[in-house]
Amino acid sequence: MPGDLEVLVKPLVDCEPDALASPWHIFDAIVERDPPIVYSDSLEAWIVAGRQYVVEILADAKTWSNCSVGSSRKANERFFRLMRELRQEPEMAPIVEEFTSIRRDGAVLVTADPPEHVRQRRAFSDLFRPKRIQSMTPAIQAKSDELVAKVRPLGCADWVADYSIQLPIAILARNFAVPESDGTKFKRWSDILGGRIGRVNITREEIRDLIFSEKEFRNYFTPLLEERGRDPQDDLISDIATAEVDGEPLSNAEKLEACQQFVIAGHETTSSIIANIGRRIASDPDLRDGLAADRSLIPGFVEEVLRLDPPVLGFFRMAKCDTEVAGITIAEGEYVWVAYAGGNRDPKGCPRSLEFDMTRHPNRHLSFGYGEHACLGAGLARAQAVIATNALVDLPNLALASDHVDEYSDSYILRGLKSLKITFDRQPVA
Repeated sequence: MPGDLEVLVKPLVDCEPDALASPWHIFDAIVERDPPIVYSDSLEAWIVAGRQYVVEILADAKTWSNCSVGSSRKANERFFRLMRELRQEPEMAPIVEEFTSIRRDGAVLVTADPPEHVRQRRAFSDLFRPKRIQSMTPAIQAKSDELVAKVRPLGCADWVADYSIQLPIAILARNFAVPESDGTKFKRWSDILGGRIGRVNITREEIRDLIFSEKEFRNYFTPLLEERGRDPQDDLISDIATAEVDGEPLSNAEKLEACQQFVIAGHETTSSIIANIGRRIASDPDLRDGLAADRSLIPGFVEEVLRLDPPVLGFFRMAKCDTEVAGITIAEGEYVWVAYAGGNRDPKGCPRSLEFDMTRHPNRHLSFGYGEHACLGAGLARAQAVIATNALVDLPNLALASDHVDEYSDSYILRGLKSLKITFDRQPVA
């Protein structure tokens, strides 16, 4: 990578706060190159930012593997080296072996490649069909109303802690048909199990926590999967427990991995979307007033926030064979960071790409991915985001708190605010 670009990329890869808060100039600089692809020594991977090439890679699952979407080769090498060190501890050896065995046998959906992925996707495709999402809308609205009612008399809130985390977790628990109070476990597991994503410097103690959390997760979901497999209900765990691929049930490892992906994806990205929406509305009173005057603009507003402030900056693909991207040779086994954020900001794929325009139509952003690995739960995330936007617009004189400071999660892939302090006019409880 040219030295000037590596200077930009390295702080993001190292999760420096300023780079996490505002990484957009990095993607813009790569998009402006011809071709918009560079090799990063910090990542030990290629970065592809132009929309055309992002789409080409995401659409070509035969050439590009999803085996390690959330980690670079460099991060994986560190992870497995630390795992080997943990295995040297006598009490950890059997636990590490159990963990690696389950992970080895559990490639599902996001981490699976064709032909397995195609068959699995078919088995799960009905879980988030439009009619099912529509049936969830009253429950989403009711939970939103409940959360807002708690903070309305206070005149202030941390929108992340008080709402954007709580809403997706509650809906996830409802979809799993488990007590809503179990959502605190889901949040903790998600934070720890997803802690590797977009980080190069995970520690051995963090890996130890990850292994034990995965065991807790497995001990929680295994009996539920067995119970719902025997007596299926109308819920997500039953759907996973009874899913079949070409007439054959999923393995236990595949079922557990599916549950884990739904837990992490079911709240992490949706929470970030809702927080990003809150950040934009609270920063712009005129925008809030415009949305309040014409609620029909809200779906388009949500899509434009997704485009310019995506919850996922990009995922990795690994070349299954020697190939080319934009005339540049990528060797078999090399990693490419497919930058959704760059593709969204490419003027060749989006006129006036740096301008926020909530009337933009069509809005072909890549924030939920593209191709056969596109996010299954995108419709549910959108439904929650629209309801959350309406809730924000209903808060009179909404503004950022004077002491709010933007601080983002430590990941160059998953971009989410840690908190969002807002103020508004107090409203008495009805």
